[in-house]
Amino acid sequence: MVKVVIVGCGFMGETHAAGYAESKNAEIVGFVDVAAKARKRLAGRFGGRDYVNLEEALAAEEADAVDICLPTDLNYEHARSAARAGKHVMLEKPIALDLATADAIIRHVRRKKLVFMVGHVLRFWPEYVAIKKLVDSGKLGKVVTAEAVRLCQSPVWSPWFLEPKRGGGGILNLGIHDIDFLNWLFGRPRTVFAAGEKVRGGVYHDLETLLVYPKGVAASVKTCMTMPKGYPFTMMLRVRGTKGTVELIFRAGGNLETRGGAQSELMFYPEKGRPVRPKVKAGDGYKEEVAYFVECVKGGRQPEIATGADARLALKVALTAVESAKTGRALRA
Repeated sequence: MVKVVIVGCGFMGETHAAGYAESKNAEIVGFVDVAAKARKRLAGRFGGRDYVNLEEALAAEEADAVDICLPTDLNYEHARSAARAGKHVMLEKPIALDLATADAIIRHVRRKKLVFMVGHVLRFWPEYVAIKKLVDSGKLGKVVTAEAVRLCQSPVWSPWFLEPKRGGGGILNLGIHDIDFLNWLFGRPRTVFAAGEKVRGGVYHDLETLLVYPKGVAASVKTCMTMPKGYPFTMMLRVRGTKGTVELIFRAGGNLETRGGAQSELMFYPEKGRPVRPKVKAGDGYKEEVAYFVECVKGGRQPEIATGADARLALKVALTAVESAKTGRALRA
């Protein structure tokens, strides 16, 4: 049984907790949050005791792993504390706000030979997994272009997302999902060009990014997390190849907490023949992600996807996009 302490009891902490609760191989032994009401509510729902800080929780509990779901600027200190205590680490994306911090986190977990995974959930999202399989199968032929869109209203439920020194802007909190998935499909991009609306603190909440991958694949990423109030959470991915096009359109209510009732359509349009609905494995991406982490910890092996290296590359590309937008120049990734 993998015993887990969850740090951060907001939307993502609760989402991860629901995943662990469904696992036969995991047990939540503690919740950590500075907000007593939040941590006590999750402890009451999922079991385990509640703590005001991670050090207190690790001193009291025989935990195997720590799952960190905090504002990004707090990732390093909590990942370091978990690693020093010899605990495996699941870290919500993005890994950090800068590459130096990302590298420091990776060093800490590697030094102790701990299982380390970063929550880039699209690698586990059933429709995105189906797209990955379709691209890899060659049924699209030679991929020419890809378009990713991710839009949501201003995140009043967690205002820290909009704080430059805590969230890093829309591309780090929202668009990095699509960047990571495109990297999974096509590798490391060669060049990055971006333009958008710069806001207070020099960050971008609304950004258009063009990525050029090896073999000439051109991919665009549209990111905006300041859509008007009431705008549904929307994500879209379209990949066009010489033999066909696959397209996913997903729309939820106010945010992803309403994903259970979302409208989602995945279609493959071959150059010859009728459109087809690809088979999609039933499941929830967040629960699949957590289950994979538990499996890795239980088996004593490093994850093969959503690794520290994957997360670092996604961060580097996102930061390069911000620099491109500031300078007005295309940059090497």
